[in-house]
Amino acid sequence: VLMDDVNAGYERLAELQ
Repeated sequence: VLMDDVNAGYERLAELQ
């Protein structure tokens, strides 16, 4: 898993919360 992929996913989770 690429760091960019994890970063993007984490940012999206933060937005959903």
